[in-house]
Amino acid sequence: MKKYFLVLIVLIVFIVLTGCNPMEEASALKNNISEKTTWVYMQFNVHENNQIETYYYYGRVAKPLYDKIASNKITKGFILLREVKYWGNDNLIHDYKSSKYSGDLTFRIEDIKHIRGINKEPIAGRGSEQFDAPKTQVKKEDKKVAKSKTKK
Repeated sequence: MKKYFLVLIVLIVFIVLTGCNPMEEASALKNNISEKTTWVYMQFNVHENNQIETYYYYGRVAKPLYDKIASNKITKGFILLREVKYWGNDNLIHDYKSSKYSGDLTFRIEDIKHIRGINKEPIAGRGSEQFDAPKTQVKKEDKKVAKSKTKK
């Protein structure tokens, strides 16, 4: 509940300071608080110190918000990533949660460069091979049947 209150306060401050479209911001906030979530892979490009920094994260996102971002119905506001994992320089996935960080991050939707839904939770310590489709094994009997059909 504290997360949602914090997101609401940040949203209100942002609206007051920038005069942005409050309806789109409110829609993003409403969709962020859904308990129904989906795993996503996201690339963010964030401007810091007159440079663009790129971040690659996996996390759980509210499903209604993901659907609206993916269909360009929401283009502004905040997105809350839960149970965040990040892509490290060693080409492995790492947990963001530590003794210092809670494991949740909030970003501006405008900073999203790429977003893609994934079917399962990424496993820390592994690379992208965990998302490769398993190769189907063909039984020896199936191979014999296939050979006999091609000979006829």
